[in-house]
Amino acid sequence: MRRILESQEPQWRKYLLCECVQAYLPPEHRQAFVHLIEADFYREVKTMTKTWFDEKKEEGMIEGERKLLLRQLQKKFGPLSPAALHRLQSWPLERLDEVGDAVLDAHSLEELGLGEENGQNGQNGQ
Repeated sequence: MRRILESQEPQWRKYLLCECVQAYLPPEHRQAFVHLIEADFYREVKTMTKTWFDEKKEEGMIEGERKLLLRQLQKKFGPLSPAALHRLQSWPLERLDEVGDAVLDAHSLEELGLGEENGQNGQNGQ
């Protein structure tokens, strides 16, 4: 894997090569492989072994969290403005987590960075 990572191949090809190695690794070696890429020396290899499925699963989890937060916000504050919806759609997972915790105690959308004034004065709630 280290050889693949350090090669002159384009990123997309390195990714595909890592996928092949992982896919055709004999079952009895998979545990050792996982243990190996956990080591600091192979930290970069670990990022390349993230599969398409893992990425889609992560995206689905983020989208699910975003939908749940939207439902909570709408239940508490009513329909959100298009600007607030746009801001919510652009937030990363970390910000969604923060707002998900804060929504329980918030008294307004402004407190959460989703009020109309946040969009008009250049702030985006991040």
